[in-house]
Amino acid sequence: MRPNKKFIVTLAILVVVNLVFFKVDYRWDLSSDGRFSLSDEAVEAIRSIDNEVVVTVLMDGNIPSDLRAYREYVDVFLWQVRRASSKVNVVYRDPSEGTVEEVNAFRDFLRSRGVTPVGQRVATRDQVSQSLIYPYVSVHNARHVAFIDLLTSADLNEDASTGIISSMAAFESRLVRAIRDVSLREPVNVAIVGVADTLLYRTFGMGAKEMSAYAFFSRNELALDDADIVLALDSREGLDRHDLLYIDQAVVRDVPIVWYVDRFDVEVDSIRKYGAYTTIASARLSDDMLFKWGVRVRPELVMDLNCSSIPQVVGEVNGQPRIVPIGFPFHPVIQSLPLYVDDPASTYFVSPIDTLRTSDQIRKKPLLVSSPYTRTLSSPVQLSFDFMRVEPDPQEYKDGELVLGVALEGSFSSHFQNRLSSNDRLYLDSLNYAYQKGPGKTRQVIISDTDLILPVNDVRGNRMPLGFNKWERIIYPGNGKILANSLEYALHGDRILSLYRADFSISPFDKGKYRSNRWFYITQAAGWPTLGILLFFIIFRLYRGYGFGKI
Repeated sequence: MRPNKKFIVTLAILVVVNLVFFKVDYRWDLSSDGRFSLSDEAVEAIRSIDNEVVVTVLMDGNIPSDLRAYREYVDVFLWQVRRASSKVNVVYRDPSEGTVEEVNAFRDFLRSRGVTPVGQRVATRDQVSQSLIYPYVSVHNARHVAFIDLLTSADLNEDASTGIISSMAAFESRLVRAIRDVSLREPVNVAIVGVADTLLYRTFGMGAKEMSAYAFFSRNELALDDADIVLALDSREGLDRHDLLYIDQAVVRDVPIVWYVDRFDVEVDSIRKYGAYTTIASARLSDDMLFKWGVRVRPELVMDLNCSSIPQVVGEVNGQPRIVPIGFPFHPVIQSLPLYVDDPASTYFVSPIDTLRTSDQIRKKPLLVSSPYTRTLSSPVQLSFDFMRVEPDPQEYKDGELVLGVALEGSFSSHFQNRLSSNDRLYLDSLNYAYQKGPGKTRQVIISDTDLILPVNDVRGNRMPLGFNKWERIIYPGNGKILANSLEYALHGDRILSLYRADFSISPFDKGKYRSNRWFYITQAAGWPTLGILLFFIIFRLYRGYGFGKI
């Protein structure tokens, strides 16, 4: 064989061997709980997607030291996602790279989607400058885009490192949900029942950047057969009989329902205006329907020592009123670990929920609970700010954890069976619906506060994200997550939500697991390179012998 031909053949063999072993990529998770591995549920969900999606990591470039471990954690999961499905493509993009026009255009697009950067100080020998980091991952295709805020899981009172750990614990669940939702051919149609403000329907997506897969409509805009889920808001205006009939016929057709119910019609502004205000629990038309399905929202208000604050005048300083924030127990701050939300959520005038036995086969599970330091006041309740001037006595708050949200799953028969009026039939006929008595197999979620998920305006009238507390002027991230997760739970149960790793901590290496499989890891790590070298040597000798035979 000629020397130049030998060189070409040898080079070709090297290329082929490198390509083969480039595909042989083995990694081992030596953590005791497998926290660096995709769960079986996640792999199954990713492999079942119908359309191609692109995952873009925006946290790229000059990453702060306290976020580098998080970025490596994200990389590990995305590597596994790519192996699980060829329909997922992963790219990295630094929003600060490109021409001035390209950078500004991309940042404007991100800002329009509610994606905001965090600043970091960059020190060089000559100067100290400020750079922007976007701690986000986007999941998108030609029709949808969802953004995952990598730092959204942070308690208002915890330090930065604890917040990062909390965010890492939720990353797998949020990533899998975003990939699944974006890959859908059609959005999930949500029929909103019980809100008069049509413009409100278009703003629900502000609650969570991951909710781009949902399309919100009023029940008058969405036929019952086209509704994937119903969001019932039984607020101050209440639900009418047609609303309940729509919900009832959705349930017996296996459509999941998420309820947010107010038992009392009260606002802080009423207390400010009148000084003292007496509120009475309202009788809702939905009471009998929920009672039939095993739920009773009690006519009581919850007082919780774990609460948000309201500014109060407590004296004067140099002739000026001294205003300080004081806890208002009627506004509990809650967390929902059963709903896989570990961020605080701000609630307003909530009521406890009881569950009852029913003739239908319905399983019940608490989803939202108060802190252990609670008490309740029965209707009628006189409200004022006077009690806030006295330090609360913890001995009076001994009612323990109270259920504020519950999930139902099972078979639900029609509430209107044997009570359907002629007007009800005319209403169904006008919509071309045939009455069904069921039972329907589905899930329902009931939470005793509509203000928990309703967008609010700031003092200038600007629409703010869910969870914005106008008295404290901060955003509680748990509110938007409770809305997103309550819809997710009703639609799919906790199959994906349960991927949240509540016990996540930075202590991953399992020495016992390594020792018990030590020789396997050593053999694998050393064996593949050795096998590659031997394979190359054998092929090279064969070609060399073939060349000598031709001489």
